[in-house]
Amino acid sequence: MELNRQIYIWIGKGANLEEKKNALIIGQGFLKQKNKPPGTRITRIVEGAEDTHFRSFFDGFYGKKKEEIKTQDMERLAAEKREVVDELLTNLGNYTVKVYLCVDKDPKGNEIPADEHGHFYQGNVYAIDVEGSSHRYVIQWFGPRMN
Repeated sequence: MELNRQIYIWIGKGANLEEKKNALIIGQGFLKQKNKPPGTRITRIVEGAEDTHFRSFFDGFYGKKKEEIKTQDMERLAAEKREVVDELLTNLGNYTVKVYLCVDKDPKGNEIPADEHGHFYQGNVYAIDVEGSSHRYVIQWFGPRMN
């Protein structure tokens, strides 16, 4: 699977020994062939041990049957993902969320209104601050076109 600054090499259970051993070499050749930018990560994934990030790119990750997803309705998919996140945050207890657009030479960033949370654009960098009574998470999101 090819992303902007990362490729995944999936090793299926039916892969032979040579394919398993040479997966990263094949990945490096792919990077060169596709003229991917320096620093592009190569991640080797074994069938049955796929991480959440990898699985999230495929239909059915959020428990929907493939036949239920005929076309990729982006608004509907975003709403489903938001429901999952909302459930997770509810399980965390009382919390506040602030989202900041990180702008050059502005150490504080620009706070994004709550009704625009979750609308990230590929050329931007955002900081998401989730603060609860006994925890705090600061997450940074880099758009895929950021260098």
